[in-house]
Amino acid sequence: MKTYLPIRYSFCFAMLSGCLFLSGCFGGTKPDVPTLVPFKGTLVINGKPAPNVAIAVFPLGDQQDAVAVTDDAGHFEMKYRGTTPGVQPGSYQFNFGGSGADSDTKNPIPKKFQEAGGGMTVEVPAEGLTDYSLELKGV
Repeated sequence: MKTYLPIRYSFCFAMLSGCLFLSGCFGGTKPDVPTLVPFKGTLVINGKPAPNVAIAVFPLGDQQDAVAVTDDAGHFEMKYRGTTPGVQPGSYQFNFGGSGADSDTKNPIPKKFQEAGGGMTVEVPAEGLTDYSLELKGV
């Protein structure tokens, strides 16, 4: 029996080494996500909450873009690359998309804000923005 003991240890060592190797190769590591801060707020158009409006922010620096869609009360939460809540701190320019309502419904976004957000920009500080008020006025 003593002759089989080293083989048994060798087999166990090989299995353990294999498992450790495979867990390192296929460990499901997540892609690098930079430090994100919250960016939440409310969109109001001509004094009324704006439901179902797509909002995008495009970086004026080295950050990545973020998107959101307002809820029925006009609230939004920006999401990094459309999936992860938050944005990188920095300067951004807004862009607004049409309503998610019927195609027969008039686009609620004033014309001057439909292209490149009408030049609207925002500076997101290192602590983020949790109650940002965004108001669009015009016809």
